[in-house]
Amino acid sequence: MNNDDIVLMYKDYLLYQKQYSENTIKSYTNDIFNLINFLNQEELGDLLTLTYQIAKFYVSYLYNQYTPKSILRKISAVRSLYDFLIEEGKVLDNPFNFVVLPKVTRKLPKFIYPKEMIDFLNRIDTLTDLGKRNRAIFEILYACGLRAQELVNLKLYDVDYVNRTVKVLGKGDKERIVPIHNLAIRTLNSYLLESRPNLAIRSKENTDYMFLNFRGHGLTTRGMNKILENELKKQSSTRCWLFRAII
Repeated sequence: MNNDDIVLMYKDYLLYQKQYSENTIKSYTNDIFNLINFLNQEELGDLLTLTYQIAKFYVSYLYNQYTPKSILRKISAVRSLYDFLIEEGKVLDNPFNFVVLPKVTRKLPKFIYPKEMIDFLNRIDTLTDLGKRNRAIFEILYACGLRAQELVNLKLYDVDYVNRTVKVLGKGDKERIVPIHNLAIRTLNSYLLESRPNLAIRSKENTDYMFLNFRGHGLTTRGMNKILENELKKQSSTRCWLFRAII
């Protein structure tokens, strides 16, 4: 079994058994090919003959190429590969289990003060349909602590108005229930009743996505980021750009 066969078998495992996303699988395989290229470049054999000494050599090679955070990610990927190969009976142990890895300094989380967020929300022009939508978007993001992808995935039936909760589909298709306060509900209702119908009629196809673009289609994360960038350009507060990093 050569390296290409191993990578192909591992990709099938990640896709069908682990059910990882396409982007996650691509990231894993890129890190594995990085190791394969190193082995070929240094003429150190293949994945099945890799030893602990070669693993240490590879880590030292990475030190000269990448940041500590990137090194940890790459080694995590190849460790996962060798755990898989052990289960498949292709190798006896994981050569990367005992290599010394760099420590990553943990940074304090970025945040926005409540007053800054309130000022940001209040400066959004809500006289237009898109303005009402934008106010609802940022109100929900802030109130529920959602990621951009989680917000664009919201459907009309995901809000429980009686219990004041929102059903959110997160990473790995994991579902969670988060609370939503009255002000966010009122802002959302204003958009749903007054603005969303005007956006929806611009498309020939019906959609149950909560937030629509100006063509009446479901909003994408790219569109979400564009909305945020445009809104931030209108507002002079520098610290509001932290919102861009938070979502």
